[in-house]
Amino acid sequence: MQPMSVADKAEYIKNEAEKYLLNKYKEPFIPVSYRGKKIIYDFYKVSFKSSKFENYTFDVRVYEDNDFLTFSDNYFKLFMKTDAEKFFFDLAKDVWNKYFVKVRFFSDELPAMPEQQPSFTDYLKNGDCDIDVTFYFDIASSPDKISKLIDRIHEYKFNGVCRLVQLDSFKDIDDLDSLFANYPEKIVNITDYKLKKSTY
Repeated sequence: MQPMSVADKAEYIKNEAEKYLLNKYKEPFIPVSYRGKKIIYDFYKVSFKSSKFENYTFDVRVYEDNDFLTFSDNYFKLFMKTDAEKFFFDLAKDVWNKYFVKVRFFSDELPAMPEQQPSFTDYLKNGDCDIDVTFYFDIASSPDKISKLIDRIHEYKFNGVCRLVQLDSFKDIDDLDSLFANYPEKIVNITDYKLKKSTY
């Protein structure tokens, strides 16, 4: 490959990353930012938006070795999020009457899996799942029900934290993701359970 200017290289990397996503997910994506290689990073990074998740971006990492490009992405953090939260919501149906669940993914890459487009349950069963799960509720449940919920979650053997956040009410809270920054006065109690698959 002939040497390229910085601008041409950026455009080339963005185009190749977009082709990679289109081939992998069969849907269009829009590049929104680009970062070149740095001393502490051995990859290019291109951020994209998807029409399915218009308010969020995700990243493609592009590695270059003798003009040969390889790719990885964290789009799974968006397309798995709804299924992940429903999965844990269903586990807690007998614990609280009114509650919400938020899941946060830590890894920037999925581990190698046989599925072309793995589901959240595929990721969970893989054994290398790193997530935090937070349950928000306003009326406390019995210790026995909480214990059984934690036992059910432990069965899935992932690394992370299960956090139980009791609120005085859900009134006036329009975004649970900003709870700790914008509504700290609503928090009554927080209990964390560390989950480590290596200890099972």
